[in-house]
Amino acid sequence: MASRVSINFDALIRRAAQFTDLSQKQLEQTKQRTLATLKRRIVPEAARQISDNIMNLTSRQVSPYLSVKVTSDGIVLTGSSSRLPVSAFKPTWSGPSSPGVTVTFWRDSGPLLLPHTFMRRGSKEVWQRVPGARSKTALVGTGRDSSRVVVREASGLVGRLPIVVRKGPAFARAVSEKKHGDIYPALISFGGQVLSDEAQRLVKLFRTK
Repeated sequence: MASRVSINFDALIRRAAQFTDLSQKQLEQTKQRTLATLKRRIVPEAARQISDNIMNLTSRQVSPYLSVKVTSDGIVLTGSSSRLPVSAFKPTWSGPSSPGVTVTFWRDSGPLLLPHTFMRRGSKEVWQRVPGARSKTALVGTGRDSSRVVVREASGLVGRLPIVVRKGPAFARAVSEKKHGDIYPALISFGGQVLSDEAQRLVKLFRTK
């Protein structure tokens, strides 16, 4: 899942070079270098905004799951479909008598109780039992052509095993959805400022050569 931050690179660069006599080659170099600078800085900024405003994770945890590429007319920021385990969100558990682990995934939602989850001594992970299945007999067909077959359906949780590590939400949701916050207005403002500052710096550098 990807979402796009569209910034008019050419307009910013032309504005920075408006009163200069840069050659077409220098203007193109300015564009390429400003884009490289923005590409390098946009992921850390996006991770910081996601951490501060959307997901209950540190920016260091978020950064590896974001990627960016430059297109002809903008930046495409992508959030991974990967999901960190619930343990990364600093869950709490009151012990075997509690109904489950409590954790905060989204900054705007507050604590959430995850039924049937638990923690084990010696492990920081949050675990959940896998839903079990039971058999029953069902009648298929009608009249002389009818027959009984065995089908299986979910029947709650297995008493002991197997158990699995419970995962949190995918990073793509923090990037592409706006349900828990929208990072794009601030990212567009940040990107525009980075491009403008870097273009002006490079223009001054070319003029002194």
